[in-house]
Amino acid sequence: MLPPVSMDLTLEQIQEMLRDYVPSDVYTVDETGLFFRAPPNKLVQGDEAQTMLADEARLTVLLAVNADASDLMEPYIIGNVVPPKNIKMASISQLGYHYVCSSKARMTVFIFQQWLRDFNARMASAHRNVVLLMDNAPSHVLGCVALSNVRVVMFAPHLGMKVQPMRGGILTAFKGKYRLKHLTLAIDHLEDGLSNVYHVTQIQAMNWIVDAWQ
Repeated sequence: MLPPVSMDLTLEQIQEMLRDYVPSDVYTVDETGLFFRAPPNKLVQGDEAQTMLADEARLTVLLAVNADASDLMEPYIIGNVVPPKNIKMASISQLGYHYVCSSKARMTVFIFQQWLRDFNARMASAHRNVVLLMDNAPSHVLGCVALSNVRVVMFAPHLGMKVQPMRGGILTAFKGKYRLKHLTLAIDHLEDGLSNVYHVTQIQAMNWIVDAWQ
């Protein structure tokens, strides 16, 4: 019987293992930071970005999808604002996303493990056995999470950025679609004579996240 978690596999070993799965049963998960109010001139690379974006409102978005894109799972959004009652009471099917609160709006071990339990429960209820590809981020600690229907493959550090499917253009395309919505709103604000043209509410940003992921 295969172990529920595989680490430090070579690329060839991963490819060989995936031959046992159809594309719809091969999932990948990753998260990305989204400075949802930041103007384009602040969205730069390197150390300068950290300084310019230090005071910008942030969300972290966890995204998961299978290899044939038949199952784009609802975004898991992490913010540092306690959600209003209408968000707390609404179901994921109503919202299109799952929202959790973290003091720094960043992924934590606790939040990731909760997502992983939910993912395994979803696969178990559908009587599916799947593989889940992920990098070895500090928050990706499986701990005592019991996985009955999910085999995790955690990329070795030297492979992560090269083979993580989300880093092959998926996250870039997702953020590009979000920024298009943000800039469209900014133009509308400019035409209306508003001073803070890039302002957007967190609720609106989360709705855009859902739209950009579709």
